[in-house]
Amino acid sequence: RSFFKEDAKVAQKVEGIVDALVKGNFEKLEFLFQELYFRYVSYHDLPNKTIEELDYDEQEYRYENFHHGYILGLVTYAVDKYDIYSNREYGLGRPDLVLIPKDQERQKLAYAFEFKWDSTKGKRSLAELTESALLQIETKKYLEGIKKVHEIEEVVAVGVGFKGKALQMRVLDC
Repeated sequence: RSFFKEDAKVAQKVEGIVDALVKGNFEKLEFLFQELYFRYVSYHDLPNKTIEELDYDEQEYRYENFHHGYILGLVTYAVDKYDIYSNREYGLGRPDLVLIPKDQERQKLAYAFEFKWDSTKGKRSLAELTESALLQIETKKYLEGIKKVHEIEEVVAVGVGFKGKALQMRVLDC
């Protein structure tokens, strides 16, 4: 947190992320996530085993967890507006992140985030990764579970794909 507060430009972008969430401005949200990701994330931030030393499932799990933590760290700045749940069970599985508005009278949108990662050497495109994330949200019935548990009507499914230094986000209003 102190890192983000020291750099006024970063602090402004993080505040922009919170504002984009509250307003449901997904283009701005994706732009800000990508901008901070591109500027501050390094391949060297990832786990210490090289890709060649990991089998694919372990590789996907570890690297996806890194990206999960990155987004979780950024959205914690919205903790005054949202209750934030990481890897909690809803429906038939565990969405990566769920944000539930604290004041549901003023803020109607809740969010279910699912992240997918592939190495730059992998065959899946960013579009395929985001589609895979959205498909998981749908098939595991995360939205239905979130709606029942939190008694909320509007939940937005957010699929985020990571590949190299790029990310792509796609949303489905449900």
